[in-house]
Amino acid sequence: MSSPSQSKDLRCLAGTTLKGQIESNIQSFTNDTIDYLKSSIISCYFERDQSIRKTISTIINSFIKHWGIGSWPELIQLIEGNLDRTEGNEMSI
Repeated sequence: MSSPSQSKDLRCLAGTTLKGQIESNIQSFTNDTIDYLKSSIISCYFERDQSIRKTISTIINSFIKHWGIGSWPELIQLIEGNLDRTEGNEMSI
């Protein structure tokens, strides 16, 4: 999902697949896996392509739904730190 060299469609498909895995296999995720996924998701936060940002948004929503917003302080900091941005590439959650 976080590799800009891949096609947009492939990245969206990977994100959708990841969301499905979060929804169906949440109990099997280790803390290391969760931390890796969070890091990868945050690296896509400022993606220029709107479809990628929408896909990332759905993944973030799944994380928050299952683990709660308090489990992801880096996301809160990222959002708070970028509330005043005006470039137009921001994602709304």
